[in-house]
Amino acid sequence: MSADVARRLDRSRRIATETLTKRDREWRDAITRIAGSEHYSGLTLRPQLGLVPLGPDPDSGLEEFLDWRTHDWSENDGALPARGESGRIAMTGTRGIVFVLVPGGSFLMGAQPDPAEENFDPAAGPTSAPVRPVVLAPYLISRYEMTQGQWFRATGGNPSQYGAGWFSPNVMSEPVSLAHPVELVSWEDGSKVLDRLAMQLPTEAQWERAARAGADPATIWTATSNRSGLARFANLAGREAQPFFPRFDPEHVDPFVIPAAVGSLAPNAFGLHDTTGNVWEWCRDSFSPYVVDPRPGDGLRPSTERYRILRGVGFDGPADASRLAHRNTDDSSGRTNSLGLRASRPLRLD
Repeated sequence: MSADVARRLDRSRRIATETLTKRDREWRDAITRIAGSEHYSGLTLRPQLGLVPLGPDPDSGLEEFLDWRTHDWSENDGALPARGESGRIAMTGTRGIVFVLVPGGSFLMGAQPDPAEENFDPAAGPTSAPVRPVVLAPYLISRYEMTQGQWFRATGGNPSQYGAGWFSPNVMSEPVSLAHPVELVSWEDGSKVLDRLAMQLPTEAQWERAARAGADPATIWTATSNRSGLARFANLAGREAQPFFPRFDPEHVDPFVIPAAVGSLAPNAFGLHDTTGNVWEWCRDSFSPYVVDPRPGDGLRPSTERYRILRGVGFDGPADASRLAHRNTDDSSGRTNSLGLRASRPLRLD
């Protein structure tokens, strides 16, 4: 038996005890808070196997949960990650995936270039239209892009070009760490690994709902429509990238040339980081026009197309490609050093 198989068997044997039995009080408290929260409209939650409640984020008020399987429990002698002075749980290379419970409800998906119509974006292309209301059930999505540390603990490997320890003094002040996003991950790779963890890629509708975070529907980028304010939220190819990339955005400047450690920049109103910039993020959907109706509940749009949806743009992309409604696509086997993922997880409510 390989070490990886043995590790997974050990986790399978322990998971119910570690996340349900030992965390019974945390789950009872979380269920009570969620049922009474204005955010969740009386949602009745049951304990979720494999997750540990972390309480609400102090800014968004949304509940957060730690994935037990992807966490290094040798950190702090097995204690739960502590919230810092800001009340947020910062990501390190040893921490597991932190999920945010996104409320269910309706939002306007897509964008169009007519200022008199809803979800106006002057640069919106035809693939982002028509704008339509989409109704989603509550779901869990990771606060951060998947890190190299989380991928390594799940698989025993790290495919990233900018892997932990990579360093160039012309580009950065300190080496890449396990808190940086995993990249060089195909849709096929990501789907297979997440499936083993009882997770999945978010649908395109789930991704856009979480990235918009309840903001004005005309918001162009994560948390802002002001190009000059985008550097607070997004690692893109700005003037700092001019010596390294043939394409760069002269109106944008941020501190990073390659992928930044996840959470290095400000979050949106749901507490999610890097939904604009850092690495492209795979979505579960195949590419198809918006005339295909989304599936009730999770918003998936059925298609047999091999090409899958990418959202959010990477560190080497311009601001125009990082708009919330912008859609990109690649073959499901595609891998680049600016292509990663963000995990989601369905809720069990029965």
